[in-house]
Amino acid sequence: AISATIGFAICIKVWLATSGATDDDILRTANRQYSSDNLIVAGELAKRVEVGPEMPEKAMMKHFLVGAGKMREGILTEDPRASRAAFHTAVEQLRLASEAWPAGREDEGDRMLGEAFFRTGRFADAIPHFQAVINRNPTYREPLTPILTRCLMRGTDADLRQALKTIRQYRQLPRRPIESETEATFLEADCLVRLGQFQAARELLASHDFGLQTGVGDEKLQQWKDETDLMVATATVSEAIARYGPGALVDPKVRPEVSTFLQSTIETLLRLQRDAAPKVAQRTGIWLARAMRCVGDPGEALSQLNAVRLYQPFEGEGVAAALEQIEVLVGQGNGSEAVQTARYMIREVGGVLNFDASIVDLPTFRQRLQQALATLRERGESDACVKLSRTLPPLFPLEQALYEEGLAFREAGNRMESALGQRFDIRDQSQQSKLRSLFAQAGTAFESSARLRYESTDYTKTLWDAISALQKSGQFARSIPLLNDYLSYEDRIQHPRALIAVGQAYLANSQPRQAIVPLKECMEEFPRDPLCYDARLHAAKAMAELDQIDEARTLLEINLTDGELTPQSLTWKESLLSLGEILWRRCNETHIQKSLEARDRREAISLETLRMNQPLVEESVSRLSEAVLRYWPDPRALQAATYLASANRLAAVLPDEEARIPDALDATRRRLLKKREGYLNTAIETYRKIRTEISRIEDERELGPFEQSMRQIGLLGEADTLFELGRFEESADAFRTISLRYMNEPPALEAMLGQAKCLRSMKREREARLVVRQAVTVLSRIPAEWDNRFVETTRYDRKGWESLLAWMDRDPMPTATDS
Repeated sequence: AISATIGFAICIKVWLATSGATDDDILRTANRQYSSDNLIVAGELAKRVEVGPEMPEKAMMKHFLVGAGKMREGILTEDPRASRAAFHTAVEQLRLASEAWPAGREDEGDRMLGEAFFRTGRFADAIPHFQAVINRNPTYREPLTPILTRCLMRGTDADLRQALKTIRQYRQLPRRPIESETEATFLEADCLVRLGQFQAARELLASHDFGLQTGVGDEKLQQWKDETDLMVATATVSEAIARYGPGALVDPKVRPEVSTFLQSTIETLLRLQRDAAPKVAQRTGIWLARAMRCVGDPGEALSQLNAVRLYQPFEGEGVAAALEQIEVLVGQGNGSEAVQTARYMIREVGGVLNFDASIVDLPTFRQRLQQALATLRERGESDACVKLSRTLPPLFPLEQALYEEGLAFREAGNRMESALGQRFDIRDQSQQSKLRSLFAQAGTAFESSARLRYESTDYTKTLWDAISALQKSGQFARSIPLLNDYLSYEDRIQHPRALIAVGQAYLANSQPRQAIVPLKECMEEFPRDPLCYDARLHAAKAMAELDQIDEARTLLEINLTDGELTPQSLTWKESLLSLGEILWRRCNETHIQKSLEARDRREAISLETLRMNQPLVEESVSRLSEAVLRYWPDPRALQAATYLASANRLAAVLPDEEARIPDALDATRRRLLKKREGYLNTAIETYRKIRTEISRIEDERELGPFEQSMRQIGLLGEADTLFELGRFEESADAFRTISLRYMNEPPALEAMLGQAKCLRSMKREREARLVVRQAVTVLSRIPAEWDNRFVETTRYDRKGWESLLAWMDRDPMPTATDS
């Protein structure tokens, strides 16, 4: 019929074309065809008309006629996909026409547009059009109220109550046909079930005796009875779900109760599935699956849903079954099968234009799939979550699918980071690489989503997600252009965090001078913003890199002393640790320098310089002591402890040098040496504290690179400090123990040089030379693939060690007599 109608329309168009008809003639002919109920012909003719912005009335008429034709085409087309495509086209055309309906076509226009919205699953959009036409023309109340009720039923609880009120008013209308009364009864019962009034729904259905109806064929009567039985079963299963929950029950005391409650209902559903018409049987399968889930048989529920899904996967029942199947699989932790089900279902549906919203509308479908994705993320099934996200675009906007993918990668990164502890720098390279890769992929997905959301209100939020993920992946340079966009488009109130992020990015890129600019802007433009403390912290780090120690120190002291932050604050903690570290580094650079030839030789520093720098050293000791005391055994405190031990050793230099002054009084010399000894003993205690903590960690798990480095520093530092105290025998034993621990590894070389130093101090030159030669042998045994570890764990690379050891063994071997 449709082909014949379109063929007729083509013939008319050909005739009009050859007869020299104008656009006005064609439009008048199309109008006559519309009035004659030849809507498809009217639409085909109207397509031929060309209208411009200067002809709004003709444009509205054209859109109206084309939309009306597509509506009729969608109704008559037997192919569901082609039908839905026609309805979508009708929506587009009729929406344009609704800006100013053609004169006299208002009621027909609103009716058709409302129906087009309804058939494409846009129920909320349909409601005002149905209400408008009913209010203008009461004759439409009888045919349109049921469809208006169906639209209201898909909305909020308030809409549901309005739907119930509407259908009850409709049932009061006189002289309605049997079919209308039956449909109204089913609609009212459905409203009651959705509102949780299960018993009222069952009573309503029981009061509607189809056996008393006359003029109805046996087949139709049986269909109504089957639908009534299904609706009663729907009410009972819904009540069970509300009472006991939708999933498998684990309480053995409750399971018999729910099984008894649903036993007869399940029998009814099994009968309907076997005997009812296909559409009813498919809906029955979905409710049977829900009943099976409720009684604790998810396996049978999945079987029922799978059967419905495979029967007609692109129809409303198939889509609803597939969605529930995905939810059950996700609930069971079976993400891989959920992904396969989603892929199959989305492939069968094909796209938004083919989506059948008769049972589940598209917004609800998307919302439930997003909830399934959230559940997968919570369960840690990141691979399944990513794969599922990548299947979404045919039925989801691409930007939303990319955002879900970004969430999956970010959650995977957060989980990995949490599992490994908040110790980013202690992980091995493979863990660091994997973690950074997860955040990088999250950042890429978020960035792509943000670009597509440029004109959306979600643009800046998505952009910030991309920035945060990229910075966590270490890709700071890549985040800077995004931050510039963020600052251009985001509200001013959000600028502080972006300015800080820009500063962090430059700082991570070793561009401290550029980093200071946005951080200063944050401090100057937003002095009352709490993030100003973070800006000061990062600005201080940048200034320290530029050797602006006094300025950095001032900023950090403001954070510590202005009274707004507490020691429990992360920013206060970082400020204290950073201040201690900055002071220590300045002391280490200006107070004492190690020569290349031997660790125990200091470059000459004047006593005046030492006295000038001593307050800085003592403040470094004070700040680091407080940090270690407050935050032990946090990894940052563990590292601060190494600085503290070193600072105590530096603090011991001045009293040592002052005690060497020739004209110093004996009492003064004793006091100074006691003070020096106190600093060095404190350093030894700190090194031992580090070693004890590392041993405790090693008892719990395998040490990471950071802890191994801390242990090496603790061992070598203690041995060195024993040497500085003149306890050469103890120091030599400590160095020997270290060399045995790290035998045939680079740190053994440091220990053996320390041991040789102790032996020379005890005038045991021959033994010292033997240790040096043993170090040469150890160096030759260290495999070439460990060459990168030399720089990581010792002062020199392999060639540097070869040169140093050769220089130390250049003279003939001392004899026993020489020693």
